[in-house]
Amino acid sequence: MIQVLLQSTVNGIVLGSMVALASLGLTLIWGVERFPNIAQGDFLTLAAYLTFAFNVFFAFPLGVAAIVGIVVTAGIVLLVYRVAFRPLRRSPTVALFGASIGVALLIRGMIGFIWGTELKNFRLPVMRDLSFSIVRVNPIDLAVVAGATVLVALLYALVHGTRIGAEMRAVADVPELARVSGIDSERVLRITWMVAGLVTAAAGVLLGAKIDVDPLLGWRLLLAMFAATTLGGVGSLPGAVVGGIVIGVAMEVSTVWISPAYKVAVAFGFLSLVLLLRPRGLFAK
Repeated sequence: MIQVLLQSTVNGIVLGSMVALASLGLTLIWGVERFPNIAQGDFLTLAAYLTFAFNVFFAFPLGVAAIVGIVVTAGIVLLVYRVAFRPLRRSPTVALFGASIGVALLIRGMIGFIWGTELKNFRLPVMRDLSFSIVRVNPIDLAVVAGATVLVALLYALVHGTRIGAEMRAVADVPELARVSGIDSERVLRITWMVAGLVTAAAGVLLGAKIDVDPLLGWRLLLAMFAATTLGGVGSLPGAVVGGIVIGVAMEVSTVWISPAYKVAVAFGFLSLVLLLRPRGLFAK
């Protein structure tokens, strides 16, 4: 039993690192724009499919395909912001939320139309698991965790160690005061959407390297992303990371006692519990 629990915990850390990275994109938009963007999950899926296309159809090396896929996805996210969300900025939150649902369904439909619904895989070499005492880890899992860790650190450095990061936090905290103080809010919002797109796309690439890619890839992760963001506190980067790891570990460890088909319900349970006990999250200001 101990071996099974340890292995499930390791698997949970791998899953949690991807949930954490994806949640960063969600919490950035949610914190600045004041609405939960349902389309974040489908942006993630789109990045995985674009990377697959550049890797398999155009025969790009996986690293190059990943970079191109991430950049193209970020560009699409910025375009969606300008076309679908910026015109609705002064609208009620429900209008923005509804628009995000429409964008999500549109992206999902286009993915199904272009690539179909069958499973896709990146071109990755077959690697043997590495044994660490009673725990086994695949080298791809190590790469996923390492990649997510580096990206989280870079994003934290951007938000908390640069001028644009300070402006992003100012716009998120007190938008009116930020505008009065001379901050170009529109420029900050564009950069925020682009950064969120880059982070979400990177999460999609890492997830696509770990499991099969299909049109519902990001949709299935979306509830875990919301649970992680809510657990950590909307707008909190450390909170999203901690929330992602906690949710990932909880989901994987739960499979020791319940069917893996129900582990998403564990994320929903965490989300419900946090909303009841601490609605603003653990790291809320």
